[in-house]
Amino acid sequence: MTGSQKTDMEFGTELQKHFGAYPIQCFYLDPAAQSFETELKRQRKPVFQAKNDIIDGVRFVGSLFTQGDLIICKGPSGRDCANLIKEIEGYVWDISSIKRGIDKPLKQRDHAIDALRYALYSHFGAMNTLKQPSKLERHQQAEQRRWQQNPMGYPGFTNSQGWQPQPTGGMI
Repeated sequence: MTGSQKTDMEFGTELQKHFGAYPIQCFYLDPAAQSFETELKRQRKPVFQAKNDIIDGVRFVGSLFTQGDLIICKGPSGRDCANLIKEIEGYVWDISSIKRGIDKPLKQRDHAIDALRYALYSHFGAMNTLKQPSKLERHQQAEQRRWQQNPMGYPGFTNSQGWQPQPTGGMI
């Protein structure tokens, strides 16, 4: 079938061949891929529409790289993720759009990096990092949420930095 466009059914079958051995929990699809979404649902695949906010998604993925939360490396064959790495290295912003005051990437050779952005931003987008918080950090976050819900009913105090725990066993 070389040289012709595959049908949604053929793409769905191909997904099963390539990824059937992996415990895939969900597929994030471009919201514009309505017929493919319908086909995957017909094949009983777990499908979600990806968050398609390009700028926020690019910023999120960029922050993961910057923080060291995301590293893409070549495998032993040297080909693993080769397309993704090429796309990341060649990712550029559309100069004509920038001159008009619009942040927009140039849409060329970007299928793998778009898939990465869809999956990461759709799945983790509300997080600032992929690192798991410590038990103490989780406790502090829970206390912060409790305070935000009812600041007057909480035995902490506020200042310009927001919620601060009340010191214990000593003078203020």
